[in-house]
Parts: sequence; structure tokens; C-alpha cells
Amino acid sequence: MSRSLRWHCQHSGALRLEAAIFDFNGTLVDTSTANTDTVRASFADLSLTVPEPWLREAPLADLTALRERLRCDLDLQLSDTDPQFVTRTRAHWLTLTHLVQPVERVTAVARHLADRVPVAVASANDGQIVRAGLAAAGLADLFETVIAREHVARPKPDPAAYLLAAAELAVPTARCLAFENTTEGITAARADRPLAGGVNATVTSPLLPGEIAAMTDPRHRDGNHGWADTTLCTADEPRPMCIGALIRAGPRRIVRAGSIDDTPRRASPGPPSRPAWSPPEPVHATAPNCCRAASSPTTPTASSSRPAGYTGPPPAAGAGAVTA
Repeated sequence: MSRSLRWHCQHSGALRLEAAIFDFNGTLVDTSTANTDTVRASFADLSLTVPEPWLREAPLADLTALRERLRCDLDLQLSDTDPQFVTRTRAHWLTLTHLVQPVERVTAVARHLADRVPVAVASANDGQIVRAGLAAAGLADLFETVIAREHVARPKPDPAAYLLAAAELAVPTARCLAFENTTEGITAARADRPLAGGVNATVTSPLLPGEIAAMTDPRHRDGNHGWADTTLCTADEPRPMCIGALIRAGPRRIVRAGSIDDTPRRASPGPPSRPAWSPPEPVHATAPNCCRAASSPTTPTASSSRPAGYTGPPPAAGAGAVTA
């Protein structure tokens, strides 16, 4: 444990993350092509033809919902029993493992965490498929604990898979960090207090580090209040823009799996030089009526003063997994 993290745990009352549980399909690996090809082939075995857009949106992980959608949308019946259809689709899927692609940003986090805490997979998919997919993506060595469809009575959004994974790891669920990519999965992970989760998406938007992504969902759902009763779980130290949001929100505590001191660094020539920051000139000419007051030089605005010697841009205001 780094000195900064050790001091934080000893003096701030923060709890150290003790386990991480990952969804399989769409979170650790992209299986979308393999899944649709598998179901298309299985339907063809049964002389069923469905539109491609329907197939891409079908609830492939929930056979009860799949049967209902077939009946209501297309007036078709699935003649296989559930065990028969699982066996059929498994046989097709296992021939398509070459289509499985790891989700690099998430697998990098999984490898980082696996060196520090126990990790597990909680999936609504068939266990043989999950293990074959992990092997195809080069992840089989990370996960000894795999909870799959056959291990629980009810699939996600029921929390059974997450509760069983935490029990197998012998870690309280409140100290597990869940990684999910669907509403059903997040609902399952939240059942024992997690409110939301987020993955760092700053490659596509500089405004979406994981902590802010995780805080956005409960803010939209419940409003910008109640943060004092929450815990933020994050894989590493929050970025400066996240720290500003956390100071304003005031969660009860922050749980971190690691510190920036634990992250390997490459040699760098140093940050690029930046021109000194200065407030932008107000724009009046094309501003709509509702915005002119905000840009008027007579309207009070936030102070543009900065500490002596500061040459960077103005601090960004803004709002990881959040738990109650």
C-alpha cells in the first residue's frame, strides 16, 4: 500500500476495497457478434427466421423474455425447452470464440485490481460459454470464481449472482466494486446498496471520468442531494476535476483500490507549455435574450483570480461506483 493511501485509510476512516466483481458480456468482452450469430444459427435449426434489427435488440440472456418477444412481436414459438435451447446455443457459440474481443479499458482495470484484491465474474450467460470467452480473450488466469446462469435461480436484475460471487470471495458486498454495462446488471449490483457504476470514458469525452459517470445516474434519478449517505468506490485516486465535484457533493467516504503512487509511469519529456490563462472576452452580439444578462459586463460573475504563478486553465467544476 502506498504511503498516501495508508495515511488516507488510517486517518480519514475510509474503507479499503476488498473485492471486484465483473459482468462478462459487454463489460469484460464484446460478444455481440458471437451472440447474434449463435442465436441466428439456433433459430435456423428450428426453421425460425427473424429480422436482423429484432435479433440485435432481443433479450438473448433471458429465455422467458425471449419467448415472449418472439410470440408478441413475430407470432413465433420456440419449440425447444429451455435446457434444449441452452445446449443448442452453447454448441454454436463455442465454435465462434474467435469473434470474442476484450474491452481493453475494462480488462486493464481487471488486471490492475486482480494484483490487489480477489476478483470474480457474475454473468447471466452459460458457464461454459463464459469460461470459453474468458480464455479466448486471454483472461482465464484472472478469474477463479465465475458465477453463471446455472448457479442461481434467477438471472439479473435479480442480485443473486452478485450475492453469490461476494459469498464465494468471502467479502461483504458493501466492500465489493461491481462493473456492469446494462440497466439490468446495474440493478442487480445495486440490490445490496450500490446506487450506480461508471467506467472512465475520457477517450470519448473529457467530461466523463468514471467517478463523474457513476454520480450522474443517481443525480438524474434522485436529484442533487443525499450524497452525505453515500460511499464512492474507485479503482484509483480521483482526478482533480472529480475532487472538485466530490468536495461539493460531500459523500460520506471514498474507497480506493490503489493510489497514483502505485501506477507505473513511462518517461515523459514533461507537460506541454501552455499560455497563461486569462478570462475570455464577453460575447454580446449573437447571444439570445435569455443569455445576454449572463454575458453582460454589468452582471456579477465568478472571480477570475488565480494563485500567483498559475499558468493552467481554470479549474473545471463538475460532479466512481456510488453506494448508499
